[in-house]
Amino acid sequence: METPTRTPLLLETGIGADTEPMLAMLHKPGRGGGVKKLGLVIPIGGPQIRSGAHRQYIDLADASAAAGFPTLRFDYPGLGDSPGEDVGFGSHQVFLSSAARGFLAEVPELTHLAFWGLCEGASTILLLNDSSLPIAGAILANPWLGEDGQDAGRLKHHYGARLLSWSFWGRVLRGDVNVLSAGLGLVSGVAQVIKQKIGGRFDQSKSDGKALDPGPLDLRARMREGAAQLEGNIFWILSGRDLTAKHFESFVKARPEWQSLVQSQNVLRLDEADHTFSDPSMKQRVNTQTVAWLETLWAKRKSGE
Repeated sequence: METPTRTPLLLETGIGADTEPMLAMLHKPGRGGGVKKLGLVIPIGGPQIRSGAHRQYIDLADASAAAGFPTLRFDYPGLGDSPGEDVGFGSHQVFLSSAARGFLAEVPELTHLAFWGLCEGASTILLLNDSSLPIAGAILANPWLGEDGQDAGRLKHHYGARLLSWSFWGRVLRGDVNVLSAGLGLVSGVAQVIKQKIGGRFDQSKSDGKALDPGPLDLRARMREGAAQLEGNIFWILSGRDLTAKHFESFVKARPEWQSLVQSQNVLRLDEADHTFSDPSMKQRVNTQTVAWLETLWAKRKSGE
């Protein structure tokens, strides 16, 4: 199998001609490799370092391109390698839409697009809502439900698990745990959640013209609408050692309107994986399963052409 090629690109942000472009990397099958008409777009989830999730994106893009799927990964303004100012999560769907259009212009033979997102990247994909793009499906890993959801997950799955753990109480009885420190940590965690609930994450009066992030309730409703529009063409990846994924699963189990959108046959659960699939074996499984799902998605689209 030929090594994929990598070509750096500069993409428009979609929010004005005077803004600095986004830095992107186009991964294509090597010379002699067949090029499929389904392309993959990988946005970042937020601030990244190359030793973390960002390295996952590089390897994933190479794996997808080696299988014949041209792949674009890019950084939002002010994040990763892109210059400019980070204007916040509320503008990410605009950047994603603009990047996808630039991808189609760069690889005009593409007829369909799939998207791969981790955490906030997964949320942004569900918020995309751009009917002008030929979106075929999405791979969504450990979707983010907003800050208050993250805090709720921490309370339930982290602090709750500790209080119900025999090993934790065994350490307490042996004197291995500083009870005062642990208690203060729990109180501090609860206080943070209350502060988020009462005060909210965003102060509209201090926005100074920047894009504002949607509130958590609006965010989740819009995410559900985005998932419904994809008509079952979503592959979900959930890590067993990740609070974001645990909260997402709890959220879905409590809401019938979500359960039909997260069907078990389209869910890959990796019990030993952390949030960014840092273990090499977990990362390899993600890459392999992503390519396999892209093959299935492309076979469905090709048969309908």
